[in-house]
Amino acid sequence: MGKQKGKAPKNKPKLKLKNKKGFTINILGSIVRELDLAGADKEYIEKFLEEARNSGSFENLLKVSKKYTDIE
Repeated sequence: MGKQKGKAPKNKPKLKLKNKKGFTINILGSIVRELDLAGADKEYIEKFLEEARNSGSFENLLKVSKKYTDIE
């Protein structure tokens, strides 16, 4: 596993998904907002978005998202 790009937040933001089968764009937007609020820089957020866009399925999107946030 390579070195993470960008400045990660000090703590992984927590995100509670009300509907796990929600729209992907809503999930991505929520995660980006929480990463920003937690102090992640633009490069780190772009790295998350790149991995999320290439995840290939909703289940893989959740796996990628869990690398960057604590999803409940």
